[in-house]
Amino acid sequence: MQTMIQEFVDERFGRVRVLEEGDGTILFCGADVARALGYRNTRSAIKRHCRYGVKRTVPHPQNQKRMLDMFFLPEGDLYRLIIGSKLPSAVAFEKWVFDVLLPGLRRTGGYTISRPQISALLFEKEGQLQALTAQLAERRDLELFASQLMRADGGISMLRMARLLQDAGIRTGRTRMMAWMRQQGYLCRSKKEDNIPTQRGMALGLFMVEESLYAPRPGVVLLNQATRVTPKGQQHFLKVFPRELD
Repeated sequence: MQTMIQEFVDERFGRVRVLEEGDGTILFCGADVARALGYRNTRSAIKRHCRYGVKRTVPHPQNQKRMLDMFFLPEGDLYRLIIGSKLPSAVAFEKWVFDVLLPGLRRTGGYTISRPQISALLFEKEGQLQALTAQLAERRDLELFASQLMRADGGISMLRMARLLQDAGIRTGRTRMMAWMRQQGYLCRSKKEDNIPTQRGMALGLFMVEESLYAPRPGVVLLNQATRVTPKGQQHFLKVFPRELD
């Protein structure tokens, strides 16, 4: 079986070598991926997170007459390393792989992006993988909302917001506070999104949404969203929240 190895370089993630086999299968150099995702011990990380890695013999980059044994990972194991990474840039690495690296293979070779069934929440739009924010925009038709999603930096949790209100002499708890926010149109009312800010709440700069990925079971990757209250939101709710709720 013929194989073709290509090298992709990004200033953030370094070098990632990709092997395209004769049948069109795409494999990623395990050590390159683990290193890009910040694993200190790449061999241990691959052993701990990956299941279907394979060894391949490829031409030595400095001497085509010599052969070199390398360890490669399929897409499923690529996802497992991304999920296991502690770096905030792991999502950016995923985006680079699917927005830059794989399309580059598609231009130079015969590879076509597949639609892995890892999660209904991840990377599905018009028959190809897309960035996570594009997937959110497709699912809920909230492009304005998705464009404002960010990792919480300076915001506080809803529980902490309720405690701030209590410290100010307002008798409430997290559940009652959030129910009031839904009634006032700050948070969505639907059961699936009852903790997510409305477009109004986001436009006012009262909230930010912290995103993270987690794997509840092997082969399933889900998106977790945690609503946090910005400094502006904290001041706003301390000012407008009623002293007594009916």
